[in-house]
Amino acid sequence: MTCYPALTSEKNLKKLSLTALHMPLAVCLPLAAALAACVPAPKRAYSAEETSKLDDITEVMRVNAATMDPLFSYEEPTKFDDKSFATLPAAAAQMKATGTALQDARIAHGFAKGFVDHAKDLAAGGDKLRVAAEKKDRAAASAAIREIHQTCRDCHSEFR
Repeated sequence: MTCYPALTSEKNLKKLSLTALHMPLAVCLPLAAALAACVPAPKRAYSAEETSKLDDITEVMRVNAATMDPLFSYEEPTKFDDKSFATLPAAAAQMKATGTALQDARIAHGFAKGFVDHAKDLAAGGDKLRVAAEKKDRAAASAAIREIHQTCRDCHSEFR
């Protein structure tokens, strides 16, 4: 999920926390969990080439989330429409770039080898998504999105 500054501004969060004091606990806990899982948007829009050269893991993850989170709902080929399918070439390029950036020693330094393996898988998933988009193959695109999503889950369970 991508958050927007207007929703997460300090002023709005203070209002939310004051309001939350008056809400039943059953409402507050899920709300708190949702906010904790929220990934802020990247500092700016990056081209895939710029993304591949980022050396800040937080910013790389923000680009990754902003790119792929909206596409994770298309893990089934029947859910694609022409408009969503048209976004795939740019998303594929960003996933390849994200995987490349995460393999860079400036980011990967200090992580176990498995981290770089996940980054390579992410870049490979970007390549598969690109090929599927070029062929306009919805089934292959959905498979690539599922693979990328699983790579994200696996890496986060191991390194987050």
